Amino acid sequence: MARAAGQPHSAIETAFGASPSMFALGQLAGASAAGSTGTQTEISDLTVSVDPSELVVPGDLLVGLYGASVLGAGLTKLTFEIERGSTVLDAQSFTSVSAAQTYFSHDELNLGSVMTGLNSNGLLDLTFKLGVTEAGAGAGFSFGLLVGDPPAAGSAACLPSEHPLGWAAMGHGA
Repeated sequence: MARAAGQPHSAIETAFGASPSMFALGQLAGASAAGSTGTQTEISDLTVSVDPSELVVPGDLLVGLYGASVLGAGLTKLTFEIERGSTVLDAQSFTSVSAAQTYFSHDELNLGSVMTGLNSNGLLDLTFKLGVTEAGAGAGFSFGLLVGDPPAAGSAACLPSEHPLGWAAMGHGA
């Protein structure tokens, strides 16, 4: 996780623990072009498919939200949705820039067991959707997210260097 100076991600670090299984690291954003006119809404999404049989001890599905960033005048409306298959796990709507910044900064969501809602192939399919209606030309909003499974209490977890994304690459350790 890239950190802005002086902005710790302690809630996320605490929730994910020292050596979680990481499934995805991404950014969702919507912004209008500097010379655009009229109201525009940008939609972005991230789809992740996880094979929980690869986990040593499957636990909870955690989503870390961080690094909310406002461009220009910001937004007039923002919608965010997390789906597990066709089931909506979380749906948010904001018309306030400050409320959106608070929600998407340094927080974690526990979405229950990784083993719940698997598709017919035994995979966990997740979709993260963001809709941003900008407040004017050159305006927008973005945030980072990471998705993973913390190690179960007392279980042996793999070393950070064994993670596909590398925990140190996300701002931990060094």
